[in-house]
Amino acid sequence: MMNIEKTMKDKILVSYLSETLNGCLTLTEIAQNQRKSDYAKIQAGISELFTLYHSTKLFYLLTNETHDIDCLNFFTNFEDFYFELKHYCLYETAKKDFQLVEEKFNVLKKTYEKITDRLNNLEEN
Repeated sequence: MMNIEKTMKDKILVSYLSETLNGCLTLTEIAQNQRKSDYAKIQAGISELFTLYHSTKLFYLLTNETHDIDCLNFFTNFEDFYFELKHYCLYETAKKDFQLVEEKFNVLKKTYEKITDRLNNLEEN
């Protein structure tokens, strides 16, 4: 029988991860079609996204005695995505290659899907 507390922690974690991934998707779409007037929105969004990421990671680290490699990969992949997005959007000297941002987002998305698939399989058993 599954531990109810663990299941609730997993659901909260997936909710946090989902919110983080959705924020990444929104900023990726804005960045792809960015105009000068979007700069402030993008800068605010990037700051908000990092705060959400930090809260998610903190929740995970404080509520899990053992650390799942897929979750740790999600955090690492987020940091890679965040770095590329920030450079693409905020630094004029950065090489403007949106494909790198998309690639990093897709890796992050696949990691998220791997986590949710595994947790859904645990719930079914």
